[in-house]
Amino acid sequence: MPADPLPEYEPVGCFKDKEGDRAMSDNYANFRFFIDWHNLNSTIRQCALVARDKGYKYFAVQFYGECWSSPDAAETYNRHHPQKDLRKCWSGVGAPFTNYVYRFKQVSLLQLLLT
Repeated sequence: MPADPLPEYEPVGCFKDKEGDRAMSDNYANFRFFIDWHNLNSTIRQCALVARDKGYKYFAVQFYGECWSSPDAAETYNRHHPQKDLRKCWSGVGAPFTNYVYRFKQVSLLQLLLT
């Protein structure tokens, strides 16, 4: 049986995080030991695949390969404010204690019927 296609996702932005008060509480996957530094999109995609399978609507990549989310991520991802230091957000991933946040695009019923 084929897997469901990965829904489209889009970047939300780069946000600060804090140890002991995480903006998203579930570190649901860690791909840090498998990072392709020439193609960080592969790490982002892996985080997206697992986030989809867990039913998350938002997810983040932190520390270059950690995947974070939570059921209430849409309300909490910006708890610690945007990250203004652009060196902390690089090629679609965040540095330590920096979440590069993504959200899955909503698919309308009409789009589903047309596919």
